[in-house]
Amino acid sequence: MFNSVREFLKTTECNGKKVAVACSGGPDSMALLHAINSLKKDFSLSLVCLHYDHGIREESNLDAIFVKRFCDINGIPFIMEKGNVPLLAFKNGQTLEMAAREARYAFFERASRENDIYAVMVAHHLEDNIESILLHFIRGSGISGLIGMSEIRNPNIWRPMLDVKKEDILNYIEENAIEYREDVTNQDIKYTRNFLRKDIIPKLLKINPNLYSALRRTSDILRAENEFMDTIANRLLDSFVDLSDGVITIKTKDLNELHISIRRRVLRNSISALFGLTDISLKNIEDIIVLCEKSITNKEVSIKRALIAQIEYGELKIYKNTSGKKKLFTESLNEIIEFDKAHDKIIEIKDFCIEIKKSFDKDLSCKDENEEYLDLDKLPRSMVFRGRQTGDFIYPLNLGGKKKLKDYLSDKKIPLEKRNELVVLAHGPEVFWVSGIGISQRVALSEETKNILLIRLFKI
Repeated sequence: MFNSVREFLKTTECNGKKVAVACSGGPDSMALLHAINSLKKDFSLSLVCLHYDHGIREESNLDAIFVKRFCDINGIPFIMEKGNVPLLAFKNGQTLEMAAREARYAFFERASRENDIYAVMVAHHLEDNIESILLHFIRGSGISGLIGMSEIRNPNIWRPMLDVKKEDILNYIEENAIEYREDVTNQDIKYTRNFLRKDIIPKLLKINPNLYSALRRTSDILRAENEFMDTIANRLLDSFVDLSDGVITIKTKDLNELHISIRRRVLRNSISALFGLTDISLKNIEDIIVLCEKSITNKEVSIKRALIAQIEYGELKIYKNTSGKKKLFTESLNEIIEFDKAHDKIIEIKDFCIEIKKSFDKDLSCKDENEEYLDLDKLPRSMVFRGRQTGDFIYPLNLGGKKKLKDYLSDKKIPLEKRNELVVLAHGPEVFWVSGIGISQRVALSEETKNILLIRLFKI
C-alpha cells in the first residue's frame, strides 16, 4: 500500500505544496493519513487533516476527538466542520448517503479555498471503486458512471489508493500498529452500498472469483471509449455552442440533427464547461433533449433547481436559475409611479432613469434607439409607469386593432423571462409605451400632431 501511494505522488506536481488528507477515523483514511505523513518529507509537503462530522451518529464527536488526537501527536494541523446531514437529506429529498457525500465534498472545497490547499486526498480503494461501478450499473448509468472513480477528480480531489486492495490496507495498519475507529453504520445493510458489499458482491464472487479485475478491465475499456466520444462532442461544442454572457445558447435544429449519444454529451459538457456542474443526471439531459425536439417557444425545464433550460425561437438557452439571464433594461417593476403629462419629469426606476418632457420638434431623424415620441394631446392627463399586468392591451403600430400585450410581446419574440423586466406607460389596462419595444398606434405622431411627449430611457 505504502509503495502505491508513493508512486501515485510521483505522478503529481505536489512537491512543496500544501495538501490535505480527508480522515474520518476509519481504517482506510487513518492508513492514508499515516502514509502521507510518513512521505511528506520526501515530497516537501505541508500536510493538514480535514474531518467532517456528518451528525448522523450520536458518537460521531468521538471520531473527531480521536482524529484530532492523532494529528496533535504528529503535528498535523486539524480542520473540522460539523454538519446536519439528516436535515439536509430531508430538505433536499435525498438519501443519507447522497446528502453526506455532497456535504462532505462541499466542505473539502471550502476548506481548500480558505486554506490554500493544493489537493485533498481521500481514501477510496479498489473495492470502493468496484462497488461504485456496480451501483451505477444497477441504477442505469451511462458510460461515465460505469467507468467508476478516477484517481484525480475536479482536479484537486486525489485518490492515491484507488488500485489498492482492502486486504493490503489492513496489512499496512497491522504492520504499523495504527489505531482506528469503527463506524457501526458501515455494518448496516439498510444502506445500499453496505448491502451490495456484504450480500451481493460475495455472491458475484462465487460466479467469477476474478470479479474485481474483470470490472477494472471493463472500466479501462469504457474510459478509452468515453475519452474518444468526448473529443468528438467537444469539437461540436466549439463549432456551434455559444457560452457567452453566462448563458448556453444552441440552435435546436443543429442539436436535433446529432446522434442521440453525441447530443447528450454536447449538453452535459456544455453545462460542465460553463457552470461547473458535473453531477447532472441522465434524466436532466433527457428532459432537455425532449424540450429541444418539441422546440416550443418559452417552454422550460428546471435542472437540479440550479439551472433553467428554455426554448426561445428555435434556440435552447440554459442559464442560472437564481441570477437569470442578462437583463434587458431593469429588474421586475412592482411599484406604480404616477405622473402628470403637463409637467416634465425624470423618474428613477431601479438602475435606470426615464426622462419625460414636452417637445415641439417633429424632426425625428436623430432619434435615439432608447427614445420614443408620442402625441401629447392623444394621451390621458394622468398615467403610470409600472410592470406589465394581466389584462393589459395595446394598439400595435400599423396593425389597426387592439391586441393583448401578452400576444404583442410574443409577436415581437420577447423571451418570457425578459417580459417581467419591461416597464410600460399605461392608463388602466391600456398600454401606450413598452420600454425598448414600441408604442401604441393611438398615440403615434401624425401630420396633425402639435405637441410631442419625449420619453427617453437611460442607465444611471
